[in-house]
Amino acid sequence: MLIEDYITKKDEKYLIKREFEGIEYFFGEFSTLDEALSKKEWLDSHGWPVSLEILEKSNLRNSSDNDNSSDDDSRLYSENEVVYDPLRFDCNTQNMSYEQDILNILENIVFIEEDPKIPFPQSDDLNRFIFIGQSLVNKDLSKEDIKQSNQIGNRIVNMYTSTGFYFHVFEKYKKDNKIYYKLSDKGKKIFESNEYHRNLNLCKCIFEHEILYDIFNDCLLNKDISKNNIVNIMLQYDLNLNSMVTIKRRAQCISSWMHWIFRLMDMDI
Repeated sequence: MLIEDYITKKDEKYLIKREFEGIEYFFGEFSTLDEALSKKEWLDSHGWPVSLEILEKSNLRNSSDNDNSSDDDSRLYSENEVVYDPLRFDCNTQNMSYEQDILNILENIVFIEEDPKIPFPQSDDLNRFIFIGQSLVNKDLSKEDIKQSNQIGNRIVNMYTSTGFYFHVFEKYKKDNKIYYKLSDKGKKIFESNEYHRNLNLCKCIFEHEILYDIFNDCLLNKDISKNNIVNIMLQYDLNLNSMVTIKRRAQCISSWMHWIFRLMDMDI
């Protein structure tokens, strides 16, 4: 019996199942509906892991699928298909020396004027954001396109595209009653460049916001990414966030961005 999207009830248990490319995948069995809804919300937020290598690591794929697998279906997606997979779409910093270039950007940064219409960012996974930006190099994408290639819901699409507006690298327009996203001129320069310069320019996009510049310097000075310090710095700015709970959630996003930059710099803090 279908209770909610992707949640069914069988023998007093709540099952999460979803079909991709004609194959049904099992994402967990729960004793209560609340537990199932919580798991589904987590999957909506973090992405539904549908590549086989992730499913096998997480023991999420049905055993019946494994029994019937063949060499032809050992990967759900080919290397050329555009689907976000956090194990495959990650920044490769091997043999790249970012530290001095990032510090040079920091030293010469010019702050941009904040647009109060653009909300403070809340997209934790910068690699997913990069994946969306790289996808926009090839063609403009609708919200549905982004949902499908990232296995995320409307709310999460809005979070990541809003980050693109915050960095002034995405634009949107309406066509045939659908919203489409495209790269701005600034976005094209960033995402059409090689990986090294793309990552440097994304660091610049972050530092151009004075609040993020202050947070990064605090982390650099203290050699620690402290969420309490991030929250305290955020409270010094008028961010139009209506509660401490919301501020702490946004601080989690900024913490993940700081970790991303320090990984580029190969600094263990």
